[in-house]
Amino acid sequence: ENIIAEANPVHKFELEVQQQRGSMLFDYISYPMTSAYQGVQNVLVKITPASGPEPQHYLMLSSHFDSVAQSPGAGDDGTMTVVMLEVLRQLSLDSTAYQHGVV
Repeated sequence: ENIIAEANPVHKFELEVQQQRGSMLFDYISYPMTSAYQGVQNVLVKITPASGPEPQHYLMLSSHFDSVAQSPGAGDDGTMTVVMLEVLRQLSLDSTAYQHGVV
């Protein structure tokens, strides 16, 4: 939210935070295992020009942050999540309205 608040006004931002829970079956290992999760968050940000038509093409950037229980998870993948936030911050400060959207 701070990045959006300080962004150059040539950009329009859409922010969505999702909370997920569910489970999945891993049946490709020597014994079947079900992994359950709850409270998982997805943060989606879309950058488009503040004026003009919706872009026809988008650049998608993606990262994840996960780890094992009771672990800070910095190596998987906290480092790249921080890098992605800095890329978002730098894009937001640019005075150029991008021809293509960024998600």
